[in-house]
Amino acid sequence: LMGKYGEAEKYYKESIDIDPEFSDAHNALGTVYMKQKKWKEALKSFQRALSNKLYATPNITYVNMGDLYMTTEDYPKAVEAYREAKRYVSQDYIIYRLGMALMKAGNTKDAIAELQEGVALTPKNTDMRLALALTYLKVNNKQSALAQFRKIVELEPQSDNAKVARDYIKTLEPDMQKKQRSL
Repeated sequence: LMGKYGEAEKYYKESIDIDPEFSDAHNALGTVYMKQKKWKEALKSFQRALSNKLYATPNITYVNMGDLYMTTEDYPKAVEAYREAKRYVSQDYIIYRLGMALMKAGNTKDAIAELQEGVALTPKNTDMRLALALTYLKVNNKQSALAQFRKIVELEPQSDNAKVARDYIKTLEPDMQKKQRSL
């Protein structure tokens, strides 16, 4: 956390020398490599962590792998990694990341389904709602997007997400009103 990656790497490697099956150390070493943009080394460490069949929290390593793939813009592999993480634990932050990866990969329909699941799981999560609203806009579902933007403003009126939502509302509402008048 202090940015002393060389030192952190040294201590994680010492831990691994003591216990080569210490998956948490392999995972942590992978995150240190990610911070240094050493993608291949990070991936090797993550894969080594996952090779331990007794690893208690593989979902964390799969999320880290997904984050690596998102950073390197390999969206299909990010989707795979986040799906694996979700297979172990269905948590909002995993669903959010999976939805974003699906959207970046161009799979808007599945992104919407994941983000809807995330909103159902954590209805007050405005990051999830904002992602869902923006994904609705990608498929030109302005009515559903507008509903999400309004809910964001209702839930967290002073937040950055609410500011973004208000901007979209200002743009979408007149458009929707025009559309209704023409009907």
